[in-house]
Amino acid sequence: TMSRATLFAFAIACILAALFSIEGAQEVHEEVTDVSSPEFKKIASETYKKIAPCLEKAWMYADKNIKIDWKFPDDAQAHFEHILDVTDPFRHVSVHEYAGYEGPWIENMFISKYMSIPLYKFRGVIPIYVQWIDSQILRGRLFNNILNELNKVLRPNVIYMAISQGDVGLGMIGRAHPNILALSAGGYGHVVIPLVKGELEIQPHREEFDNDVAFFGNPRQPPRPNMLPEMEQLAQKLSLKFKLAQGANWLADMNATKFNLAPRGYGRSSFRFAEAIQMGRMPVFLYDDVPWIPFQNTNISATTFGLVGQRSESGQNTLADVMHSIKNMTEVEYRAKLKQLHAVRSHYTYRGVFRQIAMFLQDPFGPDGGHLQCASHPRSERCCG
Repeated sequence: TMSRATLFAFAIACILAALFSIEGAQEVHEEVTDVSSPEFKKIASETYKKIAPCLEKAWMYADKNIKIDWKFPDDAQAHFEHILDVTDPFRHVSVHEYAGYEGPWIENMFISKYMSIPLYKFRGVIPIYVQWIDSQILRGRLFNNILNELNKVLRPNVIYMAISQGDVGLGMIGRAHPNILALSAGGYGHVVIPLVKGELEIQPHREEFDNDVAFFGNPRQPPRPNMLPEMEQLAQKLSLKFKLAQGANWLADMNATKFNLAPRGYGRSSFRFAEAIQMGRMPVFLYDDVPWIPFQNTNISATTFGLVGQRSESGQNTLADVMHSIKNMTEVEYRAKLKQLHAVRSHYTYRGVFRQIAMFLQDPFGPDGGHLQCASHPRSERCCG
C-alpha cells in the first residue's frame, strides 16, 4: 500500500500531465495574456456565452426571476487576487479521511497546482480555490465563514468556477451565488465529473466469477434500502448469483463479481462506479432522480461499457430491465462492453479527470472542450436549505 506522501506525489504528477495538456490545447489559440485588454475581453465574452446558459437553467436561478447582464470585470486580476486573499484560510484545512483513504482528493489537487496557472489561461472564468469538502466535513461555523467572506467579494454578473466533491456540493454558498459554475463529483452543481477515490490496479480478465451481481458497501445509505432488496429479489427470480456484503474484503469481492452494483448514496454519485471501472469490472449504476455520472450523451457514456438503472419515489423503475439485460447478455455483447470499459478506464483516474477539465477550460461545452456536459438536477432541501 502506498503511503499518503507517495499518493500525493503520484497525484501531483497526474495533475502536471494535465497542466501540460492546457498548454498544448492553447497552442491553437493566439495567446492574449493581459486580462484587462480588449482582445482578452472578447475571449472572455465568448466563454461567457458558452457557460451562461448552463448556469441560467439550473434550479439555483429558478426563484430569482432576473436577467443577468454578464460581464467579465475590468479589474479581473485585482478581483481574482482579492478572492485569493479572503479565501486563504479555507485552503489550510485538514484533509479528511474516508473509507481508509486519506487523500489527496480532487479539490486538494486542484488547489495544489492550478493556483499557479495565470488567470488568462482560464479564458474568462475566475476560479475559486477552497477546500469545500474538507470544510463541509467539519460542518458548522467554518462553512458559514466561507459564505460570509464570499458575500463580501463575489459579484452577481461575473462567472466563477469551483471544483466540488461533496455530496451537498457548495451547499448554501451555491444557492447564494448561483453564478459559481460547479464542476461536481458528488451530485450538486452544473457539470458532472467522475467521483474518484485514489486509483485501483486493473485486474486480470476472468472467465468465471463467484457472483453474477453484487454490491459491497453500506446498504443503509438512502436510497439504497429501496433499491438493493429489489435487485436481490430480481436476481433470485432470474437464477443469478447475488451477494450483498460490507467489510474489509470488498476489493477481492468486487474482483470476483461480474456485474458490480454502484448505487448512489447520500450524494447522487458513487465511489464504487469509478472503482469498478478502474478494476476492469463492469459497473451497474443505480440512481433515483437523475443519473449523476459523467460523459452522458457522448460516445463514452456509461451505457457503452456498463448498465444504468433507475428506481425513483415518483414511480420510474427500470431495475427489472437492468437485471434482464444482465441475464440475457451474450458473451459477444459482454466482451464488447468490456473492451469499451478498458478504453475509457483512464477517464476515471485523477489524471483523466484533470485532462477533461483542461480541455473544458479551452472550449466549455464546445467541440474542442472534451466530454464534460452541462447537467441539471432538482433542488434538494438537504443540500441548500
